[in-house]
Amino acid sequence: MNRYDIAQYVDSIAQDIMSEREHWEADELHDVAHEHADSSQYVIYYAQAHEFVQALDGAERNEAERHIAVYEMHPESYDDFAVKIAYWALYELIMEAVTEKLEQAEAEEA
Repeated sequence: MNRYDIAQYVDSIAQDIMSEREHWEADELHDVAHEHADSSQYVIYYAQAHEFVQALDGAERNEAERHIAVYEMHPESYDDFAVKIAYWALYELIMEAVTEKLEQAEAEEA
């Protein structure tokens, strides 16, 4: 896995979320992003979480680690830490991608 793979994966999730746009309101985006990130194989399976985390850039990984600290999560193991980093990084990437697609859709409507 590399940055390109992550970008493609996140874009496919963002497209899926946008295709379901009529089923959620803008204020529900956090919940929708959470559901997609939390159910990802990169969050569920330890080996894939480690692979995902290795492919993140430093800023993405640092931001995910900051979320873990802010929300006072206490990983129980190395694997658990990787899963939590993968979750927060994926969640943030999904939020950014969907927000960008929403802004593009609004601009096209205007």
